[in-house]
Amino acid sequence: MSACTKHTLTIDFDGRNSIAYHETGGPAPEWILRPVIRVKTEAVEALSCHPDAGPPDSGMPGSSDAGTDGGFHCDPSDPSCPT
Repeated sequence: MSACTKHTLTIDFDGRNSIAYHETGGPAPEWILRPVIRVKTEAVEALSCHPDAGPPDSGMPGSSDAGTDGGFHCDPSDPSCPT
């Protein structure tokens, strides 16, 4: 994956199977959290590495990257990133 790629995961947290009541053998039993998380969807999207390109859309409702510095910027150490 290059610096000019957006990788999006949608995950599902299974609360019912993540929290358990555990008898510790003493007077104070404990609640144990062992998160159960599954990947629901996965997407890879190529983005423009050109500094004048518009900001990438996060795809999340109510989120906006419009207030950032005006464009997508690659990691300067990546050879595929334009200078």
